[in-house]
Amino acid sequence: GIQPQGSYGVADLFAVDPDIPAEGPFIRGGVAVELTDSNPDDVGFATGSAPDGATVVAAAPDAATGSATATVAGPASTTTRFSSDGGDLRLVPRIVAPQLLHIAERDSRDGTHLVLDRATTVRLDGRPVLGGALADIPLPAGRHAVAVASGDVFSPVVGGEALLGIGASGSLSAWGAAGELPWRGSWTQVRDCNDYDARSAQQTGLAAMTLAGAAGGVALDAASHSACVRSHVGESGSDGPLLVRFEYRSVAGRPARVCLWQQGPGRCAATPPLDASPGWHIFRAVLPADPDLAGTALFLYADGDAAGGVITHTEYRGMTLVRLARMARTAVRITPPEEQIVTVRAGDHELITQTRAPASLSPLPIAVEDCHAFDQRSVGQADLRATPLPDQPAPAIRLSARAHSACVSAPVAGFVPGGSYTVDLDYRTLQGLPARVCVWQDGPDRCAPMPKMEASGDWYHLHVAVTPEPGTAALRLFVYADAGAVGGDGTVVEYRALRVTSAAPLAVTMFDGDAGAPAPAVTWSALGGSAYQVEVAGSSRSFVLSLGESFAPGWRLDGVPDGRRVEHVVADGYANGWRIEPGAAFTARISFAPDRTIRAARAVSIGAGLAIPVLAIRRRRSGRTRAPADATQLDPTGRRRPPEEHRPQRPTDTPWSAPWW
Repeated sequence: GIQPQGSYGVADLFAVDPDIPAEGPFIRGGVAVELTDSNPDDVGFATGSAPDGATVVAAAPDAATGSATATVAGPASTTTRFSSDGGDLRLVPRIVAPQLLHIAERDSRDGTHLVLDRATTVRLDGRPVLGGALADIPLPAGRHAVAVASGDVFSPVVGGEALLGIGASGSLSAWGAAGELPWRGSWTQVRDCNDYDARSAQQTGLAAMTLAGAAGGVALDAASHSACVRSHVGESGSDGPLLVRFEYRSVAGRPARVCLWQQGPGRCAATPPLDASPGWHIFRAVLPADPDLAGTALFLYADGDAAGGVITHTEYRGMTLVRLARMARTAVRITPPEEQIVTVRAGDHELITQTRAPASLSPLPIAVEDCHAFDQRSVGQADLRATPLPDQPAPAIRLSARAHSACVSAPVAGFVPGGSYTVDLDYRTLQGLPARVCVWQDGPDRCAPMPKMEASGDWYHLHVAVTPEPGTAALRLFVYADAGAVGGDGTVVEYRALRVTSAAPLAVTMFDGDAGAPAPAVTWSALGGSAYQVEVAGSSRSFVLSLGESFAPGWRLDGVPDGRRVEHVVADGYANGWRIEPGAAFTARISFAPDRTIRAARAVSIGAGLAIPVLAIRRRRSGRTRAPADATQLDPTGRRRPPEEHRPQRPTDTPWSAPWW
């Protein structure tokens, strides 16, 4: 009776059959969802007591006791500091995102095992709490795992450890090496894989040389076009998954690039991005079994500069392809850790959640690209520019375009398949069409759903949670300045403080043992589309007043009596909350009026109509949520066009100018 309608970053939208009982919890992807009766025209308010000193709070009170709550959730590492009078503290963990598993090989008297536990750790005043292994997989004698998988999602085992995302339940399998496959072909037979004019290999500076001191290694040069070499295997993809491994480094010019070409499907496999930083790096990727796969070829590239100004030099060595065989499998059921009651002393305390997968955004390049080249005009003729902004929080960049679309992009380092991520950045549109952002999912080959962005000259903040689709092998963040088809005066957009981090999949609610005082009663009425009047009863202890609209500094609470401290906080990971000191009853007004003088003014357009955010049990108001456009479709200006169609760094149809085997 519950059908998902769409995902909007801060919330998911569901249609609920009115005949089903309003009781729960219901489980979706490992997330418990409580249903309550709702009115589509309501904006839900709720209050709850809060422990003194809490910095991140959830407003929903416990139904039985009205106890205090403080929720730890959000980025990969979150610290909540609070004060206590001492005594018992109940820690109630909640699953709020797909779980990341940490898998490690452990030796014992009865052999080698894979031990599975959560990649998120919780510490109270430095000591671990809410721990415990989830599963144990014994391995055959003398064998070691080289990869683990949940369904068709694989993760290589490196140094006896691996990270992998998983939903509420499923199976996890361990895979070992079943034999190395021989490459067919020469690693030094160079070809031109970007032959867009009639120049010869000598004129474009294409060369492939045996790498000194590395058997089977190769060094590639290219002044322009693209030098490429390849070898292949003729194995069928139905015989099991394949593990590819090699080392690489980018010495000069454009970064190293590879394509693991799949004959049959006729495309490059979705693989992790290469590290463009100096020095040697190790590449590992697993190709799941595919009955349509007739053969696999590994292409290695040196991409020249179109202007021919800088010679690109890349090096590769140790190219191996290994057939994998499953060694063991076990069922895994993800449940929250057991509740715990801990005794704390009087004073200040610290609760820290931390994940082992600290994703981050790679350095943002200043070299501008054309992400909507609908005619033959060059980057210079379209007047596409990217300019760093040294006076703004880094990384900061201004993009401008008189035609086409100026864009820059950077991969997400530390990506773990199956995980969840948060994207934060500030933006403003100084001229022309609104700012645009795409979190590109490599594999599904489309942008993740994003909220609408404001067309304003003031700084706004974008905060969105992204759970990549199944089959995603990498994430890449694109930012744009879209001039459109007409051009005119063009578009100028600025971005700053771009961040991509891992989202902590576990939240912890702390119930203060002596928090028996009920939350103050609240009544409210709408004063328009973005203003409400609320009447709050008296309270003997601090509490949180919460509005079920996406958090933005423009939401203001006016009318609280003078002398009572009020703090605007994020409630339940997305909503507006105000932590208010105890005192007498009062009548206040909540309204939305963005302060255009605040440097970090921000707004997230998405509302929460009929949305059931993670574990929220409050009612929501309908009508504000707008479904994002399908990023795979084109509008008349081409503004929603997938960036992969415009990236010369990676082939989309074939990895060479003329197919050859």
